[in-house]
This record gives sequence, structure tokens and C-alpha cells, in this order.
Amino acid sequence: MAAMFCDRLYVLRDGQILASGTPEEVLTTQMIREVYHVKSQIVHDAEGHMHILYLQNGYSHI
Repeated sequence: MAAMFCDRLYVLRDGQILASGTPEEVLTTQMIREVYHVKSQIVHDAEGHMHILYLQNGYSHI
């Protein structure tokens, strides 16, 4: 949700900065899986806004 309102994001793990940059640079499926242990898919709507879909059992809901 923070990605909708910010220009830069910082991803922290164990008190250390793991990644920083724009939401598009930082929020990747690999980063989400590594930090949150969740499979995801990133999509963009017609206006170009990024949305993150959380997947169950490795299947896309699109």
C-alpha cells in the first residue's frame, strides 16, 4: 500500500536496509518472496499503477 503514495521505498530485514529505490525498482516478485515468503504477481492497470497479487499454490488469478 505504501507504494501507492511514495516516491521511494526502503525494504528492511533484521534491522538492515535490504533494498531502496522507487516502488517499481524495489517491489519485484523475487524481493516479495525473499522478504515475506509469499508468491506474488505484479500487474499494472490501464493507468499504469502497479498492483501486487498474492498467489496461492503458485497459480495466477489472472
